[in-house]
Amino acid sequence: MAFYRKAGKENAIKVVPKSADTLAIGDVVAIDSTNDQVTIATTDGAIFGLALQASASGSTTKINVDVLSPGEWIMGKVENGTPGANHLQDCDINSQDGVILSNTNSDFLAMYRGDYDGTTYHVYLLPKNLHVVENT
Repeated sequence: MAFYRKAGKENAIKVVPKSADTLAIGDVVAIDSTNDQVTIATTDGAIFGLALQASASGSTTKINVDVLSPGEWIMGKVENGTPGANHLQDCDINSQDGVILSNTNSDFLAMYRGDYDGTTYHVYLLPKNLHVVENT
């Protein structure tokens, strides 16, 4: 799982994925404003939430997405860079599987708290640009 919620309550809703995308559990997703479907989030764009279900390319079956709210931290894998202990730094979405420690677009504020398995660092991530919707 690329990205995941470390704490807090899931806010799951069912949404239609963009048919051209292949989504995996844990992918950070955004809203495609042309058709109001969820799509793979890319750097320098608004983040909507985390995919809770996978979706194959071409599928129009609704999937559960955990909608993130302002101030909610998630966890993610560092694909490029070495985090400094106990300080905040900017990072960007690097791929569907993780982040790059870079301040090019500053998609997230990252904080490293010792999550290292000998190969991979995981950091706490606070999205800086959320696509917030009102749940009516």
